[in-house]
Amino acid sequence: MSARDDFDRVEQLLRSSPAPAAVPSGLVDVAREAALGGVERRTVVMATRRPRVPRLRLVRLSAWVAVMAAAAAAALVIGVGGRASPFDAQTTLALAGPAGASASVDFGSVDQGTRPMRVKIHDLRPAPVGSYYEMWFQVSGEKVSAVTFNTGSAGSATVITAISADMRWGACWVTLEKVGASDGGRVVLRST
Repeated sequence: MSARDDFDRVEQLLRSSPAPAAVPSGLVDVAREAALGGVERRTVVMATRRPRVPRLRLVRLSAWVAVMAAAAAAALVIGVGGRASPFDAQTTLALAGPAGASASVDFGSVDQGTRPMRVKIHDLRPAPVGSYYEMWFQVSGEKVSAVTFNTGSAGSATVITAISADMRWGACWVTLEKVGASDGGRVVLRST
């Protein structure tokens, strides 16, 4: 018999036994005394306070300045806060859907084999729970996924991504996909 079999047998016995009765109050006191070793064996240790060593305000100020400088540098690098350089759109594609839903796809200049792409979605309801939106391109007769996204409560979103600079596509559309399902959801936006 393996250890796992023993555990399974013990678990079956525990599950088949009735719920334990209430613990008698006298037994609780006996158990507490046994665990703590009785009153006469308890030892109280008083901790002495060490004198506080004053910290230098300069060290705190230096750490604060270093953290703020790192945060500012990171914000500049990733374009958070302030005015980042504008997206330099070379080509724009429009998509339209039912109930006034629309999108624009801006393609930037080629840089090291990639082309930046900014997708702005308007008036497209957020995907239901367990679903998401996916943008597709038709490339040489094949459908190629470009980006997945969801919209906010106002029905809008902006997604910045990149595609291969040498991608030549014929059509663009957005589908509503279910998580875990095969691709091929309902088309909600089409290039015009």
